[in-house]
Amino acid sequence: MPGTKCVVFACSVKHSKAVVESFLLAGVPAMHVDGACAWREEALAKFAAGEIKILSNAQLLTEG
Repeated sequence: MPGTKCVVFACSVKHSKAVVESFLLAGVPAMHVDGACAWREEALAKFAAGEIKILSNAQLLTEG
């Protein structure tokens, strides 16, 4: 569905980055976040604003 956003709960950092790469190659704005990345707040803000459609994370966000 156009305009839909999605949070991905990946099983590892490597998996999360691979998921993001696949979406980017398909032309879908996406970012990866994990507990060690410095751009975590930026990624969350861009996701909330709709600038990115896929937010893939590993060991950071919890299911809700």
